[in-house]
Amino acid sequence: MQWRTSGDEMLTRDDLHDYQQEAVEWLTQKKNGFLWLGTGDGKTVIGASSITSGARVLIVGTKRIVENVWPTELKKWSHLCSLSYSSATGPKKKREAAVASSPDILGVSYENLKWLIEEGHTDDRCFWIFDEVCHMKDPSTKRFKALQKHFKVNPPDKVFGMTATPSTEGHLTLYAQWRSVLGDARLGRNLTEFRHLFATAHFRGSFTDYTITEPAKEKIETLLRPDVFTIDPSKRPYQGKPLILDVPIPWGTTGARDHYLRMEKELVADLGTMKFAAASKGVAFNKCRQIAAGFIYDEDSIAHGIDTLKFDAVEEAYAELQGDPVLIFYQFQHEKDELLRRLPGVQPLGDNYDAFSAGDIPGLVLHPISCAHGLNLQNARYVFWSSLPWSGRQYGQANARVDRQGQTRQPVIKRFTRTGTIDEHVVDVLEGKLTGDAELIARIREGHSAI
Repeated sequence: MQWRTSGDEMLTRDDLHDYQQEAVEWLTQKKNGFLWLGTGDGKTVIGASSITSGARVLIVGTKRIVENVWPTELKKWSHLCSLSYSSATGPKKKREAAVASSPDILGVSYENLKWLIEEGHTDDRCFWIFDEVCHMKDPSTKRFKALQKHFKVNPPDKVFGMTATPSTEGHLTLYAQWRSVLGDARLGRNLTEFRHLFATAHFRGSFTDYTITEPAKEKIETLLRPDVFTIDPSKRPYQGKPLILDVPIPWGTTGARDHYLRMEKELVADLGTMKFAAASKGVAFNKCRQIAAGFIYDEDSIAHGIDTLKFDAVEEAYAELQGDPVLIFYQFQHEKDELLRRLPGVQPLGDNYDAFSAGDIPGLVLHPISCAHGLNLQNARYVFWSSLPWSGRQYGQANARVDRQGQTRQPVIKRFTRTGTIDEHVVDVLEGKLTGDAELIARIREGHSAI
């Protein structure tokens, strides 16, 4: 199916893909469960299409999801556009007004969930959907505790959790998601019992670290499997995989490598006119990432250039596109400023989303946090990473802005990495995290087929 543009006629229920119809039917029949689907697979329309007539629905998501994604998606579809929607985000007066409007669907951010519960505004909401339920990963948070207290007194009729990244940070984070959505004690009545049942404790002086062995992971997955919906990747309309290219950036002759090695080993760097010192290994790692990018910040957050080789490589790659739309991700403000200065026509995300989608802007410079969810940018084929994040979820969600339904070309993802530096370690970490999510979902899916 080709997705229509905003100027075309409204989508109908018949326009749902077969796997989306299957997911809707599964949700309709279930009381609780998880949708583990890829970013861009249409989780929002699937969740919305499962809403039965007269249901009072609460959507819990990030601020962007509940303010932008859900209302935009509802307007696209003829079978959903009649549902009234308000988002309880922002200042208290705005939140109270949203609640007072008594919409069919009320959206609330994770940050405001505790407030909504404690004010009694969730009592009439019989159907809950946690969008990007991976945000409910920590059972020690006040919102998790408030949720558990509320569900004990006033359990809803249906609860679902949706995400493309259920275990990017490991199986330990599945417990809080499980309790938030399913509410039973199959994984333990509390975190302590969960750890006792499935985790191995490692005592490291003043704190205890926990790991989960492969056999314990299998037990958790077996318990999860009946309540998780996944799809075979072959059912997706677009079955191609993004082409991932690592662009190695060598060290030049400016002494930049020496600065990097000294910061890495001695926690200091000497640029001649100025010396830089890191107070800890963690700070030094961040300084090493800056040096690998070609600069270093002083204590006043002023950037001092070291070399331009990485920026030169990004600029060259951008020129080769000859106007083909591209998303360029950064980590540091200096990167953003330098990329905007060097790359003609490129703009920050800001208010330029519509102009980029319309083809009026050849590229966007953006931070992965700013577009973690809800942006459809599949008119772009290319993604450049000037610097990479540590977060697998940020990385995967950012790439998924182009690798999603409506993409007609193979996405190309270029990662600009400095040779022999922490850049290469970050790549290994990210691939390990994303592989873990993909393997977990595949094991759940394979278990379904074996039943």
